[in-house]
Amino acid sequence: MLFNGVAAPLLYVGSQQINAIVPVEAANSQTTTVKVLTPSGTIGGPTLRVRASQPAVFGRPYAEGTWYFAAALNQDGTVNSQAHPAPPGSIVTVWATGAGLTTPYYQDGAILGPGGPSYLFATANVSIPLPVSVLGGNDSVQVLYANAAPDAVQGVVQINFVTTGGDTFRLQIGSAIGEPFSIWIPGLYISP
Repeated sequence: MLFNGVAAPLLYVGSQQINAIVPVEAANSQTTTVKVLTPSGTIGGPTLRVRASQPAVFGRPYAEGTWYFAAALNQDGTVNSQAHPAPPGSIVTVWATGAGLTTPYYQDGAILGPGGPSYLFATANVSIPLPVSVLGGNDSVQVLYANAAPDAVQGVVQINFVTTGGDTFRLQIGSAIGEPFSIWIPGLYISP
């Protein structure tokens, strides 16, 4: 994939889907034109608007897209699910993309980690310059950590926040607010 002619690191390529890292050069433009290079030739793609941020929490639909649950870990290390809900007042960890450029920005496709010989770049040195909030209803909930995700490609961020009595949240980075996502809480039941 090319964004304004710059090759993008590819994370996944399938017959119906390509996951790529948008190259840092796109940040200097108001739009970017996408092209896909194949053995059969080049496929012209759309021209997309470039924004400072556009957060999206990783997750999965439940019951064929009627409800969107975050891929989340509970405070006790269990995967957040109907069988392992997060009690109100506990800490939940989610992962997201679309936080904008981190500081410093090392290189497209860099894997960040705790440092040491197996990692090129340390997560501790990377920060998100835009403000990060998690909204529960119309109120901000307590965010304990919002930064680069350890052991992930640069651009993936980890957010640890304190749950409230509700089950639906939205991630805000800068002025952009992502789509709603849910966390399983005790008593929440959704029939499939």
